[in-house]
Amino acid sequence: MDHTTSNLITVLVVLLFITVILWIFLPFAIFGTKKKLDRLIEEAKKSNASLQQLIEEVKMSQIADRRKNEEEEEMPIMFDIRTDERPKRR
Repeated sequence: MDHTTSNLITVLVVLLFITVILWIFLPFAIFGTKKKLDRLIEEAKKSNASLQQLIEEVKMSQIADRRKNEEEEEMPIMFDIRTDERPKRR
């Protein structure tokens, strides 16, 4: 065999060896990240539930504010024509 072919075979054997080693450790890497991904999914679900609760609280607060504003707008405004003074609202 010539020198170039020998070098090529050596490189291919080294690459094959590296591939085999990586292929052996691949399942352990996948199973190791699976637990972490499961924890991340659980945390995301908790965050989504908290955000949904906050959204509901904000909606209820906005509804209460609107009702309060509507009540204030419905209150008749009376003032003394002679002085043109308007009473302060509640």
